[in-house]
Amino acid sequence: MYLFSVIVPVYNGENFIGRCIESMQRQNCKDWECIFVDDGSTDDSYEILSNYNKHDCRIKVIHQENRGAALARVSGIKAAHGDFLIFVDIDDTLEPDALTDIADIIDRAPEVDIVVFGMNILKGRHVRKRRVQVTSNDRVSYLKSVMSGKNGLEMWGKAFKSHLFTPMPEVADNVRIGEDAAFFFQLALRSNCIIYDERAHYNYIQQESSASKVKSNKLAEETMDAAFFIEDKLRQAPCYTQISDYIAPMFLLFFSNSTRRGRLQKNSRYCQKISECISFRALIKLPLYKSVYILLRYLLLITAN
Repeated sequence: MYLFSVIVPVYNGENFIGRCIESMQRQNCKDWECIFVDDGSTDDSYEILSNYNKHDCRIKVIHQENRGAALARVSGIKAAHGDFLIFVDIDDTLEPDALTDIADIIDRAPEVDIVVFGMNILKGRHVRKRRVQVTSNDRVSYLKSVMSGKNGLEMWGKAFKSHLFTPMPEVADNVRIGEDAAFFFQLALRSNCIIYDERAHYNYIQQESSASKVKSNKLAEETMDAAFFIEDKLRQAPCYTQISDYIAPMFLLFFSNSTRRGRLQKNSRYCQKISECISFRALIKLPLYKSVYILLRYLLLITAN
């Protein structure tokens, strides 16, 4: 059997803790620890978590001053004992058969470094399943699929073999938006075998108060800063020549994400980079709807006063 370490950063998550913990306690697989990292919450999150810990020793709690989700995640990783690490946001949940199914995959392919699984997107009573885009199981194919928007670059929705975290991946400085992608790419570069499970094991629950809805021009810039950080890591990788044609599409994806955060300055280095990246060759590597959106947003950007 395998021990799974589930790591959950928490900041003012008192309204979601019970639902998240219950999804863990309903797991068919019982070999898990769930590490909640309270990142300086100002509500009752820490007290609620501590109470759960008293009744279930698999629920572990770390308290630290507010340092952001990236460093909260690192604290959880350092405390983890599992063979595989899974990351869950406090307002999301796992399906009851998630860990059992992942363990079955590992049994069949013990060489696997990352298991990528599907998710449910929930908004109110509406459920929309999104399946992963299955590609080859090697690192290069997987990186291409992520850099072209066919697979997600979030930390959640995946199980990572523990050895990938030694040494600890670097946390991008002063990047709040896209920091998980910056962390994830370093892990993907260290992997050799990726297995896909199209079944939806992760429940992404959309909240009106979600941090993803916070907007500012600074957050738009930080989204692009994450792309620059990732580009630097990719350039250092032995496989860079095999994925270099996907750098431009990756930047366009981050540009797309930035437009949902705020507006980039027309004469900024960010706009200059997008101008360098946008081309038919890059756009055709992306899903059609993303290409159309990116092209329209770019035209609005360069024609703005």
